[in-house]
Amino acid sequence: MSNRLFMRVVVALVMLLVLVVASGCHRRVGFVGTNVPGHMEASYMSYTGNAEREVRMEVGDTLHLEYQTVVEEGRLSITVGDPNGNVLERVDTTTRDKSSEGTITMNAPVGGDFVIRVRGELTRGNYDVSWEVQ
Repeated sequence: MSNRLFMRVVVALVMLLVLVVASGCHRRVGFVGTNVPGHMEASYMSYTGNAEREVRMEVGDTLHLEYQTVVEEGRLSITVGDPNGNVLERVDTTTRDKSSEGTITMNAPVGGDFVIRVRGELTRGNYDVSWEVQ
């Protein structure tokens, strides 16, 4: 094999590896959803990745969050993180649970941008998350 052909094969393999690694981070198949202030919802055949929304809160503000999830495969988590990236609240749903619904009510210990995150890991199903700050 000539050096030129060898280099082309190596470059092609490196490009393929980059595509595989990059596509493995976030995967959506049959994904239909919305992500607007105060509400995130989606249904999907296969989903790996994050949907998130920043929520501005001042010290003493109260976050009221309601969620419903259905997990037919994989795992789905909903977290609320503080401005420093610490997870303050977490809800997990797996295929063992099948579905979950509930509320999270929490007071802001500090002011800043809190993050509501829905993370799917090789999951199939749907989620509906809504919130308000008072």
